Amino acid sequence: MMQIRQLIAANLFALFGSVGTAGAADEIYAGANTVEYETPSGWTFSVGMYGWLSGIEGDVGARGRTTGINASFDDIMSNFDVGFMGLAEARYGRFGIFTDLNYIKLSASRDTPFGLLARSVDLTTHSLMWTAAGEYRLIEQPDVSVDAFAGFRLFSIKNELEFNPPGLLGGVELSQRKPGRTRSSE
Repeated sequence: MMQIRQLIAANLFALFGSVGTAGAADEIYAGANTVEYETPSGWTFSVGMYGWLSGIEGDVGARGRTTGINASFDDIMSNFDVGFMGLAEARYGRFGIFTDLNYIKLSASRDTPFGLLARSVDLTTHSLMWTAAGEYRLIEQPDVSVDAFAGFRLFSIKNELEFNPPGLLGGVELSQRKPGRTRSSE
């Protein structure tokens, strides 16, 4: 927990410290030359990785039964196995292609009360979201650009539930996958 707080503090300092330093550079170098913005010619490529710090709170349910859920960021990180979030873009003039990939795997294991159905239960969740699109730059100015894109998004969640022996359900494994695909034009 302490390491996470130190990492967040260091990143915030790096972000806001560098912004403040860049703003102060104008006063130090008053005779510096300004450079005019030019639209890049030929192919340009960009790749980035990012992350989310999140928790979840609310109600979930099925078939008329609901239960509350409250998982903080620390709760989620204690069950985190692997994750990746990244994007890439290739542009040529006003045209481009774009892709964004998010994958996360969470797992947890808990003992069951009394051990009648199983000694313990393991839950694993895989979440995948992938977007790919073609894009066209509608407006390009030095301070702002506006792109229109059309493409698709794949969204898949797979849940695996395993009952560990001994017990009436010992050795039973359940799996459910909910794939989805959407087409978008924004």
